[in-house]
Amino acid sequence: MLFIQNNSNALCVQPRTTSSVVNMSRRKLTSEEARAAERLTALFLAQKEKTGLSQLALALACGWQTQGTVSQYLLGKIPLNAEAVVRFANFFKVPPAEIYPELASGLGMTTTPNLDQYSQSASTTSVSPKAQELIELIAELDRRNILSADAIDAVKTLLSSIAAAPSSSTNS
Repeated sequence: MLFIQNNSNALCVQPRTTSSVVNMSRRKLTSEEARAAERLTALFLAQKEKTGLSQLALALACGWQTQGTVSQYLLGKIPLNAEAVVRFANFFKVPPAEIYPELASGLGMTTTPNLDQYSQSASTTSVSPKAQELIELIAELDRRNILSADAIDAVKTLLSSIAAAPSSSTNS
């Protein structure tokens, strides 16, 4: 027993016995939840390799105080909820459906083709600043889920026709 005295009041605190501890075992993640954790982990590891991103930096950017929450999600200790999926999707600049498609479709979040893959691959190759600007603009429209499949096809058609045209000596 522990006695704490504060001014004239005394408080008696009795430690819990092991029999009073509640079993707080976690449920096992469903296969969908586990796959979502794997996709999130892949995004994290790719960004970590590219920029040195830490779990703490990710946690702070997503609005959590410590890296513990991020670790729990990455390890699949706790299932991703809609709020966490949106926070991670915003950070990684991907549609929520790229992390957890089953949850995103259940919430009516539009699944659009992920153009970030083009942005990332282009940034690793040699492209002009103008081309990089165009790639980033398209990726931003995709992140905002305002780029439809028809719009993507139209852009592809336009760019293909420009590429097929005879080149001019002006590169403006």
